[in-house]
Amino acid sequence: THMATIVLGLLIAIGLEQSVEWMHHREQRHQLLEQLDAEHKQSLKDAKDTLHATAVQLDWYAKQIMALQAVAWQNQRYVKPAQPDIPPYSAPDDPVWRAAKSSGLTSLLAQRTVILNSEPELLLSRINELLHDVFLARGAMRNACGHLPVQSAAPDSPNYIHWDKKDVQDYIGGTSAYYEALRSWYTYDAFVIGAEEAIEA
Repeated sequence: THMATIVLGLLIAIGLEQSVEWMHHREQRHQLLEQLDAEHKQSLKDAKDTLHATAVQLDWYAKQIMALQAVAWQNQRYVKPAQPDIPPYSAPDDPVWRAAKSSGLTSLLAQRTVILNSEPELLLSRINELLHDVFLARGAMRNACGHLPVQSAAPDSPNYIHWDKKDVQDYIGGTSAYYEALRSWYTYDAFVIGAEEAIEA
């Protein structure tokens, strides 16, 4: 009948619309998974580069603190540790994942994929907070250093022994705080590596 033909036509139209929507979502999901895979690979590389560069810095600042302590408490002449070459690095980040969350595209992904991606997101959020702490600690360290007038017997060897001991101790405190901030950042960066490797596995 005419009514049956109309109903059948509507059902076909709805089915076609749903098929088109399903194909569109499948393509969106495929593209998102490709973008996330590339992001994880880059984030893992950046995290490993950051870990290595931060380890180099931590080693130098540990030696710097020991050298300053020898000045402050043993009245020794300051011997500056050899300045290391810090390799270039970029902090890991997850802009693709954050954009997918804000746009609702993560609803296209399997629950396991969402769970796996959520751990690096939380860790990277913490890393950004710690990076702020690192910048603050570095500023305080430099400010403490600025209170110490340079009196040099040689251009590269300031004679810290003539500095006010309280100022030297303040500089040690500032340097130690910066060291601890860097170490916290280093720890969470290592966690990011573990989370990214779990996704790649």
